[in-house]
Amino acid sequence: MANSTTIATAAELAALPKPQNASVQPSFGRGYVIYAVGLMTLVNVLNYMDRQLMAILLEPIKRDFGLSDSQAGLLTGLAFSLLYTALALPAARLADRHSRRLLLSIAVATWSLATGLCGVASSFSVLLIARLGVGVGEAGVLPTMHSMISDMLPPRRRAIAMSALGVGATTGAMIGVGLGGWVAQNHGWRTAFYAAMFPGLLISLVVFLTLRNPPRGFSDGVQHDGPAPKLGEAVGALLRRPAYRNIIIGIALGAVGMMGSAAWSGPFYMRVHGLTPAEVGAWFTFAHGISGFAGVLLGGALADWLHKYDDRAHVWVVSLSLGMAGVLSAVTYSVADARLSLIMYCLTAAFMAMWMGPLMAAQQGLSGVRYRAIGSATQMIGFNLIGTAGGPLLIGALSDALAPRYGIEALRYAMLLVLPFFFIGLLFMLMALRTMRADMADAAR
Repeated sequence: MANSTTIATAAELAALPKPQNASVQPSFGRGYVIYAVGLMTLVNVLNYMDRQLMAILLEPIKRDFGLSDSQAGLLTGLAFSLLYTALALPAARLADRHSRRLLLSIAVATWSLATGLCGVASSFSVLLIARLGVGVGEAGVLPTMHSMISDMLPPRRRAIAMSALGVGATTGAMIGVGLGGWVAQNHGWRTAFYAAMFPGLLISLVVFLTLRNPPRGFSDGVQHDGPAPKLGEAVGALLRRPAYRNIIIGIALGAVGMMGSAAWSGPFYMRVHGLTPAEVGAWFTFAHGISGFAGVLLGGALADWLHKYDDRAHVWVVSLSLGMAGVLSAVTYSVADARLSLIMYCLTAAFMAMWMGPLMAAQQGLSGVRYRAIGSATQMIGFNLIGTAGGPLLIGALSDALAPRYGIEALRYAMLLVLPFFFIGLLFMLMALRTMRADMADAAR
């Protein structure tokens, strides 16, 4: 299945048209575009492997250091997001002005080293600092890659390419929970962090040696070699577009449910249903690797196909993703039977992954040519500051508050209490549809 999917994705990318403006000459061929997107997808595999690794190792870390659920939520959420959020815009500013290849290479090496340092942590405070380092390294990764892909591919092909990055995310999550759970059970949680460090250092070198910077504006048929706009000017222009604002708010609120569930699903099945880390890792490997993989590709392919009939299709698919993920999550965490819950979790994972490619494509369509990375970073700040930081921390705090009354079931109720965020996010996506066309026209100007 993986081979046929890869071929299908490559075929989509191979359809890259020649630029409309003959004065803009590509610095790469179609084969290179496929290679570049593939390499960036591999970067995203490592990106999300490191993120999900902490979630699957959370229970043994919590036992070793005697942490509360609130402290555990801090590690999986706020610790990662704090510096990620603070550095996202400065890193995006560098990406819009300087070599994106160099920035991406440094970022991968930085977060890989920080992941290795998590394994040598001797206390909660040291582990927290190392986790902050992971956020530093990953701050500029996605905005840089989104910018590069948008300069390689036109709007009607961007969702499938962005979904390739999403495939990397689901694959990385699969490896993180599957391999991480197995290594933790057989060799200890520290070894899992060491094992995650070395591939990242190798890939950072490959990025530096083989990736090239695409001409800015190439896919839009224009040449844009002038200076990038000032940071405040770029952010102000983006936030003045109502559709862009609503998308940022919508995905950030939806991420409270998504990222909270992602961080606490492993502990939920171990604590409430009594599964071992290896059992959870096996089920999550299927959920994130097969079901999530299919959901990402389906979302990108569906959005690009519907784009022929409605240029707002990307946001429609994101709305579908949030709504269905919220409904299915309610069933997943409510049922008493562990097997039925896990089956529903696998189905939920597909819809929870559908939004990735379409949302990034929509966001890039609402950004100007010289706002590529800043547009992506602004959106990711909301996602991480509210969703990645807030979701796990909120569930952890609710679980601690409910524990005296409900015991181990407190985590179940805490996870159910955050599900309304899916539907609030959906409401903002529907609001974005009202001004989508006018705001895309403004971005094109």
